Amino acid sequence: MPALMCGFAACMALTPPAAAEDLTGKIYFILPDFTTVRFEQFDKPAFLKAAKELVPNMTVEILNSENNVQQQTSQVQAAIANDAKAIVMVAVDPMQTAGTLALAEQAGIPLICTIHACTGGPAYAYLTAPFVEIGQKQAQAAAKVIEEMNAKTGKPVRLAKIYGDPKFPFYGDQVKGIGEYLDPLIKAGKLEVVCQADALLWLPANAQTAMDQCLTKTHNGVDAIFSMNDDTGGAALAAVEAAGLKGIKLFGGYDATLAGVQRVAAGLQEMDMTVDYVAMNKLAVQLAVHAMKGEKIPADLVATTFDNGYKGGIPEVDAPNSVITKDNIQKSVVDTGLYTKEQICAKGVAADSAFCRG
Repeated sequence: MPALMCGFAACMALTPPAAAEDLTGKIYFILPDFTTVRFEQFDKPAFLKAAKELVPNMTVEILNSENNVQQQTSQVQAAIANDAKAIVMVAVDPMQTAGTLALAEQAGIPLICTIHACTGGPAYAYLTAPFVEIGQKQAQAAAKVIEEMNAKTGKPVRLAKIYGDPKFPFYGDQVKGIGEYLDPLIKAGKLEVVCQADALLWLPANAQTAMDQCLTKTHNGVDAIFSMNDDTGGAALAAVEAAGLKGIKLFGGYDATLAGVQRVAAGLQEMDMTVDYVAMNKLAVQLAVHAMKGEKIPADLVATTFDNGYKGGIPEVDAPNSVITKDNIQKSVVDTGLYTKEQICAKGVAADSAFCRG
């Protein structure tokens, strides 16, 4: 998947289309669940802030589908009935969005899919992140440590892959990126995947259950875990801790939850990644403005065409990513306003870290 065609600074500097302040009516932002920390904690306030700036005379309605596909469909129907001018939606299940997309099209209301893909129907745009790159960076960091562990012991590192939900199209992109760095280590005998499981709907409870089963299967024979995001990684690590095991490495990580950043600071998680939530949600509102004005997406925003299984696909816009390591937390987390040092260090595993003592 190509990276964003405008640079980070350029994306932040983009101005809204002319006369956006003249747009009135309601714009709906429909979130998929309360379980994933980022949606309510970061995306919601960032979207509201962007809407206030770009479409000050519009009313923003925020809904949460609570991991229920039927509820999300009902919410789209409610938005249509309430004369929504645009809908920005994070799908509960990307493979079950065809009906929802058809409803919006029939009503003549532009719909932007953000973060999670939409399939089987028309949409104005798909706003996401470059997930091949995400997988590459996650696995690149892991591969360096795995090489060191193998060199020290002379034995293959035993890895548990606790991934996410394969129904989400970006899953495959992320797996592709991960494979570029981990597959050569497997072939070289430096890495052994002792178990692999998917956490459906990205639910932490499913990840913890999968890790429990892995530990049982391997008689606790695991040296490291690779997770796709912070919530599933933290849950897998909780299973390890409940088993009384120590020293197991956690690789991967995405979304930059507070717990994830704290684990990075403490050296319990190798790295983390996140999109800039402010930049991404500003892009979402900008796309909605273009759509409401009947304009095409500016060519410099379109990274590629996403094949969503419907008449040639939909334009894809990629938001920029940043990498978080224990050496750059001040710059990548605190200076960007994601969390304060006090939040990171007040309690939890990071309290005695070098970052918090500094």
